[in-house]
Amino acid sequence: EGATPALLMYYDNVQSPKGKEVAMGALTNLASSTANVELLLAAGFLPRLVRALGSGLLTEQVLAASAVCHLAKSIELARVLGEAGCIPPLVRMLDGKTSTTQELAARAVSGLLSVGSNRRAFAVRRGAYKRWCFFLTRATRASIRSFRYVPLGGWSARRSAGRR
Repeated sequence: EGATPALLMYYDNVQSPKGKEVAMGALTNLASSTANVELLLAAGFLPRLVRALGSGLLTEQVLAASAVCHLAKSIELARVLGEAGCIPPLVRMLDGKTSTTQELAARAVSGLLSVGSNRRAFAVRRGAYKRWCFFLTRATRASIRSFRYVPLGGWSARRSAGRR
């Protein structure tokens, strides 16, 4: 309970990129547990999350997008995240430099689109829908390739990368 405000204060005051990365990583880990969500929101995590999504630090952006993925599991939280301004930086991350950044942004956007107002905010962004669909299609193809047909009539995950 007392760790959240201390982490947020550290995040605000640390100057080094590595320090910000470590603090955002810890906050993302806290966001992954539903028991911590209320504490994070009450302590003012959302403005910092939006700022991290829009910052120039790649690792911090990835961690922030991961936090959005964790938080957007609830429709109410997805609405709050959309209202806080998470959609514009996530759309910009779809054009990111690495595939990890792009795929995490697509996954975070997918969680936010369960709310009508978020879908409208997303649709306003030029080209966002096309880029988002591209990453979802690529992720779907990758997950389909990780399954193989079993002669008994079912599907199973591959046990090793060498099998086809």
